[in-house]
Amino acid sequence: MKKTIKIIFAVLMTFMVFPVMAQTLPEDFEAYLSGIKKNETEIITEAKVSFSFPIALKYGTVNVKPKSNITFYENGNLKSFMTDETIELAESYGTIVISSALDTYRNEVPIVLYEDGSIKSACVPTLSSKEAKTKDQVSLPCGKYSIVPQSRISFHPDGSLETFKVSNGSTILFDGQTIQLVLSTITLHENGNIKEFTPKNSMTINGITSYAKKPVAFYDDGKIQSFYPAKDQGIKIGNVICAFVSGEPIEYYHDGIFKSYCIDITGKDVEIFGIKLYCATPKAILNDEDSNADEATRPHKIQIVYHENGVLQSIRTLQSSAVVMDFPPSFMRIKEIKLYDNSSIESILFDPSVLLGAVDDRKFYAWKFIFNKNNINVARVGILQKGSGRQFTDKSGSCILLYSEDGQTVTDIITDNDMDGGITADTDVILDDNGKPVSYTVKASYGITYTEEDKKIITKPIK
Repeated sequence: MKKTIKIIFAVLMTFMVFPVMAQTLPEDFEAYLSGIKKNETEIITEAKVSFSFPIALKYGTVNVKPKSNITFYENGNLKSFMTDETIELAESYGTIVISSALDTYRNEVPIVLYEDGSIKSACVPTLSSKEAKTKDQVSLPCGKYSIVPQSRISFHPDGSLETFKVSNGSTILFDGQTIQLVLSTITLHENGNIKEFTPKNSMTINGITSYAKKPVAFYDDGKIQSFYPAKDQGIKIGNVICAFVSGEPIEYYHDGIFKSYCIDITGKDVEIFGIKLYCATPKAILNDEDSNADEATRPHKIQIVYHENGVLQSIRTLQSSAVVMDFPPSFMRIKEIKLYDNSSIESILFDPSVLLGAVDDRKFYAWKFIFNKNNINVARVGILQKGSGRQFTDKSGSCILLYSEDGQTVTDIITDNDMDGGITADTDVILDDNGKPVSYTVKASYGITYTEEDKKIITKPIK
């Protein structure tokens, strides 16, 4: 339902404050406004309401709260408003009473609509004891629940419940276990099945004990999607038992195969899909037992991600300490390694950069190696530096080295040192189906990012 407010004065993207005056809504409602906000295309996105006025919803007519804000979508349709009145939603799962009100944190919660006028979210007000016996009680496949007063509630576009808050002592049935819930939000899929809840105590999921008071997530058919493991839980990697990192989730694909998990390998040497990782360079190589011992005992936690076919997809460190990888003919400290679904290496991110000889009389410090599916190193991202130290000259800086089909000879050097979008260690090189580099990525802003716009990734072609 389109709600376009006709006004005379406005300032682009900022409120224009003017004496209270009557403005006309499309259905001849008169709204007394004290300010409005427009977007770049002169569409009103927000208005300050001075006095109450009625608006027609698909659920009936309600009065907008005086001295409140009302907002609109880009197409002029009503998006949100405040009201002192209540709206009853009679659905198959029960009768829900909603309004705009203060939640338990004393925050004003408006009624928010989808673009088609259906209710998206609102607040559940406190009802009288008589009303509470029949309203704000929901019956779902997972159980019957009383919705906590002064809590936020949301709905899917089809009107089915999406999120609602339950009180302490509520229970849910999972895999033969009766699970007690803490004061938390239950999230549902559109089919009414549980999407996420937070158990009060630990659970047993796929043979692993979960962390209490951490969310458990499900696919729409009830299969486990993710949960947080308890501190004393672990997994066998080769011949080594590694503890799960309790603050990081275990994720599954829909068929039950691991998608990702995080483990603590402090003081351990592990081999994952043939990749050998060490917490410190082996003593036989380093010949410096004291410093090596210090490095080995430093905390080392890694995230392991799998492809849908069960093949390793990536290994990434979770903190500043890099792990040491057996990368013949040497050992390299790495932050991340990615693999293709055929188990061949896709890329390796080093930490710190690795000095790898010279190119055109300049030293090359590599941040990242990029390989094709035939294990050919087709590109390297790093810094070309001329002279001593790390002072860049006008002929040095971040770059991408492109290599011949056999990976032995540098064929081109790509430099891109613009303040918006320079090459960094985060740069990825994109290959075509034949394994040839065709483009690369940079951040919209070089260096520190202050806004979401700065964080955007830009793809540039390799010419």
